[in-house]
Order: sequence, then structure tokens, then C-alpha cells
Amino acid sequence: MKKLILCSAVLSSQFLIGEELPPAPPQKDSNFHAIVASGYAWSMEANIRGVDYSFWSSALDGYDSDLGNSPYIMLGFGYRFLNCCEVDFGYTLYDTFHYQKNQTDPLENKRTRFFDLDHQSALFNFTYFPYAFEFCKVELAPFIGGGLGVGINQVSDFETVYYNPTVGMGITTSVGSPHTRNSFAWQGTGGLRIHPMRSKLSLDIAYRYYNGGTFETPSLVTDYNGLDRGYTEKGKPWRGTLQTNQLYFSMNFAI
Repeated sequence: MKKLILCSAVLSSQFLIGEELPPAPPQKDSNFHAIVASGYAWSMEANIRGVDYSFWSSALDGYDSDLGNSPYIMLGFGYRFLNCCEVDFGYTLYDTFHYQKNQTDPLENKRTRFFDLDHQSALFNFTYFPYAFEFCKVELAPFIGGGLGVGINQVSDFETVYYNPTVGMGITTSVGSPHTRNSFAWQGTGGLRIHPMRSKLSLDIAYRYYNGGTFETPSLVTDYNGLDRGYTEKGKPWRGTLQTNQLYFSMNFAI
């Protein structure tokens, strides 16, 4: 009994003087992360093809042109494995691309073709980090990657404006209805990840080549021919490809 009382007293005294407990095991970093990204896309030649010259006027300048430039935003989530590889899924929404082509036909008639291209995509991406190094308590990791998925292309505001030299102004001669096409899309990326040590946040800056797939112009076109009331005809749609060079920024949050 005396021994039991003595042991209890010793344990109580150690508790009262605040004996240090063993440190808790370190928490394991999460392999999952959320992605918020934005950037800017510079379009390349759209490779307009499939123009039916029995339906559309021939043009000395052709029909090909770029689609202008567009900012974009992306939301996604990813998973890191083997400490050097990541897979992620991202949804990207682009601002409107604009096509414009000034043309002169063999009879020296002048026209301008217009349409808008609205684009969004859903891609599965793979990223590989071959090595990393530390500089001023910041981890720097070059990376390369690629992605596959689907691009949704909608052509709208499709019209032709004919310049009438008699009245000295443009006249809308044809208008097409909006047309949507889903297409295979892909991208290739190379860049640098910047990760402050012991932070759940990392930043990516990269170059991307992005191919948003094939788009089509409307097949139903209303032809006005300078009259107030036009008539609708069905013709073979043009086809083109959305190709862009992109500057890409993203913030990655470990969750």
C-alpha cells in the first residue's frame, strides 16, 4: 500500500511540474489540390477549308485568317503521385474569338466575312516534374505535360457584308444561324512551378500550345441579295481549327 501511494505521488508531481510529452507525429501533406488558372491565347491561322465555290464567291484573298486573341479562365482539381507526376481535370472558358476576312473577287467586288467563335473545353492533363531545386527557401520545379479532352465550339453572328460602290456603304448580304460542334481537343505545356517551402500554395507559369479542335460555320444561310426580305438556302459549311499559343498562370492549393 505504501508503495502504491509513493508511485502515485511521484506521477502526480511529474504532472504538476509539466513534464514534456513526446512530439506529435508530423502531418502528411495532401496529394490533392485545387487549381485556379488564367491566361491569354493568341490564335493561329484557322485553316478554313471545305468552301463550296458553287455556293460562295471565289476570292483572290482566300478565306483563311486567324481568329484574334482571347483571355481565358480555368478551374480544376488534381492529384500528385510518385512525388514527380500529377494528373488533373480542368474546365476552361474562353472569351469570344473573332474572325474577319476582307475579300476581293475576280470581278473586283469587295466583301468582308465575319463570325464569332465561342469556345470552352474540358481536359484531362498529365504533368511530369523531372527534378526540383531550392533557392531562398523556394522550391523551383520545371515541368512538361499534355492533355486530352473535348472542345465545344459555337459559331455565331455569321454574316457577309458587301461593299456597294454605288451608295458608298456596306450591305449585309448573308446571315447564318448559330452552329455548335463538339470536337477532340488537346494541349502541350512546358513551364516552371514555384513553391514556397512549407506552404500549401504553389504557382505555375507556362507556355501552352492548345488545339481546340474543328469548328463549323452554319449550313443554313439567309441570302438577302440587297433585298429587304431574304431567302434561306442550305450549303456546305466551312470547317476550321482553333489553334492557339498561350501564356498560362495557375495557383494550386493543397486540400
